[in-house]
Amino acid sequence: MNRLLSIYQSFRRLHPGTQAWMMLALGPGIFLPLFAMNGPLGPWVATLSILGFAPAPFIIWKEAGFSLKLGLAHVVFWPPLLALLAWHFASHGFTGGTAEVIYLINAAILSISLLFDIRDARRWLTGARAVA
Repeated sequence: MNRLLSIYQSFRRLHPGTQAWMMLALGPGIFLPLFAMNGPLGPWVATLSILGFAPAPFIIWKEAGFSLKLGLAHVVFWPPLLALLAWHFASHGFTGGTAEVIYLINAAILSISLLFDIRDARRWLTGARAVA
């Protein structure tokens, strides 16, 4: 129970804007592609999106809180996903179908997150190992 409390307290120490972003945009945005599994890139988009998130619960549990290390998995899996989506839209255009709208929303959310994740991952790799 102490570990769960530590994790909760660590989350609450994050900037309120970061907390809101994680709960209202990033969390839902990561899983949104599950609603587009029948789209032209459905399984690929969903898999890469979720793979960027998958290590997070394990990292948070191991560290008993939130650290800059969380950005590492995002930096590994989301750039290939964004490249795949860019290729798709460049090759096929935007038809406005439900799956493509979902892809665009997912790409926008992950792109914004990556702006911070790249910096966070670099800081963690250079020694900033503190937990919030």
